[in-house]
Amino acid sequence: MLRAPGPKMQIFILFACALIAMYAAKAQAHFSVTDKNITVTLHMDPDDDPIISQESALHFEIYDTANKFNAADCNCTVIVLEGSKQLLRASPEALDPAHSIYSFDQKFIFPEKGLYTIKINGAPRTSGAFQNFAASYDFRVDRTAGQPAATTASEDHAHEGRLPHYWDDVILGTGVLIVIGMYVFEWRKNRVAAAKVRK
Repeated sequence: MLRAPGPKMQIFILFACALIAMYAAKAQAHFSVTDKNITVTLHMDPDDDPIISQESALHFEIYDTANKFNAADCNCTVIVLEGSKQLLRASPEALDPAHSIYSFDQKFIFPEKGLYTIKINGAPRTSGAFQNFAASYDFRVDRTAGQPAATTASEDHAHEGRLPHYWDDVILGTGVLIVIGMYVFEWRKNRVAAAKVRK
């Protein structure tokens, strides 16, 4: 018979639940697509919930497991579609990695409520410098100007100097694995103790 978790184990379980909740909240706020070695994460200001008829900022964070990607050497294009209608086709602004976790920014105004497709594709200007990539996101815009206030510029600046988002995943995943390992260790210790009592 399994024993009820002790006080320490209960704390570990609560910690694991908190990590999972944090990960779920984060997953809702950012959108990631992986194309071979490259993962592109899209973040939108204001508040990952654009306001109709007001300017939004599309931030693209690019992580290359091969560590070859260079935003300054990328011939990149951002496309925004509403259904089959193309609303934007532009070269996004490349950002300095020393000052931002993001690789590119693109300004855009969503004209009305609806389902939009946001695409980014890129290829190196220097042949073979890194792999070609493409990412696509379907995103519904419903927020109007009368709804809660948008993210402020000061909150945008708070992103600077942070670890890239993929490190959030690594840290959260490591924490969950540690908690699971502790639970297994505690369970095995209880089994050994119970076996000794039976003897």
